[in-house]
Amino acid sequence: KTVLIPEHQLQGGSVGGLIAFRNETLDVAQNEFGLLALGLAKTFNDQHRLGQDLSGVLGGDFFKVPKPEILSARDNAPASSVI
Repeated sequence: KTVLIPEHQLQGGSVGGLIAFRNETLDVAQNEFGLLALGLAKTFNDQHRLGQDLSGVLGGDFFKVPKPEILSARDNAPASSVI
């Protein structure tokens, strides 16, 4: 059986330090890196589409950029129960 422990109860020690690092540093860095990667892929694709091969065929997207995915939290209430 899994027992969920609220993060505010794990503020000190090694586990608390790891949680703080994740919340304050890692999540922000991952988000910024993802935005940088998306910007680079879009800019590269835009430029690549302007080029031509030796036969005069226009270039296409070099990188495949996935569509955004929306994930719900498991403890979200269904829309029918929102007042």
